[in-house]
Amino acid sequence: MFIEVLPLEIARSISASPLSKPAPLEYEVRLIILETIHVPTMPAKGNVVDIFVRAAMDSTATGTDSVVTKETDTHLGSKDGDG
Repeated sequence: MFIEVLPLEIARSISASPLSKPAPLEYEVRLIILETIHVPTMPAKGNVVDIFVRAAMDSTATGTDSVVTKETDTHLGSKDGDG
């Protein structure tokens, strides 16, 4: 982008260029969950916890009228709350 300063007479003789938004781009978002730590265990289940992560993108992020929700696989029986 550049700005050109012109004398008033010359600037008035040049028509303005139309401004428009760029075309929307389709993209893919990848979220990687490497580790979870200090997830509270459940005393009722023998002090273990099954761990999974759920992520959601609302309609403002997806550009549609729907929410996109994804889940990781489940890490079963974590004894220390780490997964």
